[in-house]
Amino acid sequence: MSEPAAAVILLYPPPGHEVDPQALHDLETHAAETYDAGVILSPGQMLSGGGATLLIGQWFPYHPDEVMEDLARWIDRVFFNLDWLQLDEVS
Repeated sequence: MSEPAAAVILLYPPPGHEVDPQALHDLETHAAETYDAGVILSPGQMLSGGGATLLIGQWFPYHPDEVMEDLARWIDRVFFNLDWLQLDEVS
């Protein structure tokens, strides 16, 4: 009988967003310490064009909804963009 697949968080970045390396490290640490889970950052984007988080593997005894609720604040910190920054053209 085979071992259940390890718990993994698969992250797809939203379009136009960068990754904060420290926030990614914090997420990886939290996931490992809390859920014994790994984190994989996909280099590509979802076909839908938006970012996504997928839970893969064995998460029992944790319920996926509870895991996602806990991870939301950690994941939100991983991705950022500078759309809020409006630079005027310099003449």
